[in-house]
Amino acid sequence: MLTDPLEQVRIQKRFDQAQEHLLAGRMDLARAGYEEILLRDPEHSGCMHDLGVLCVQEGKPEDGEKWLRRSVESDPNRALNWNDLGEALRIQGRHDEAISAYKRALELKPDFIEAMNNLGVSEACQGNLEEAKSWFMQVMQLAPEDPNSCNNLAVLLENEGNFDEALRYYEEAVKRKPDFFEAIENYAQLLARQPDRVTDSLNRFLDEAKRLE
Repeated sequence: MLTDPLEQVRIQKRFDQAQEHLLAGRMDLARAGYEEILLRDPEHSGCMHDLGVLCVQEGKPEDGEKWLRRSVESDPNRALNWNDLGEALRIQGRHDEAISAYKRALELKPDFIEAMNNLGVSEACQGNLEEAKSWFMQVMQLAPEDPNSCNNLAVLLENEGNFDEALRYYEEAVKRKPDFFEAIENYAQLLARQPDRVTDSLNRFLDEAKRLE
């Protein structure tokens, strides 16, 4: 652990710059910044975490998993480290391990909305549909602005053949985020397959518009 306060300030500034590059999609610059920091502070958990996220975004979840495991070992009480390790595992299809990681994230941070959504997705992939629905419903209640839980729940309902309820949740997702392309596309494709439901759906939108007047 670094003890020089001036060096800590310099590293923090470099870390902030690297994070800005990562958020802007400048992966090479972000990687260079993180690697530079790790040469100066090999136990920098934030760098390990961000390098893991970077690898996952580049389509290299195996490499991402290695960095994220190091971040968990360095800072096991940070919920974000566990959640993003779960993402690297989920992308590899290792859902049992991903579920364990998400649950650990939620033990550390019970209101971690992203981990709840991710856990629901992995539970669904494992065929645990009722568990998945329960997590998505919790997110809907805890985060009324979040559209992902509505869309995810709608996908499960559509796959079960519950088309009317699926449409309602797609509509809710779009209401929460009008430019949410994934929900819009899912909604349009379902209506294309179920054209007899178009009128009911349109009427619901009109009723909602009147309510907001």
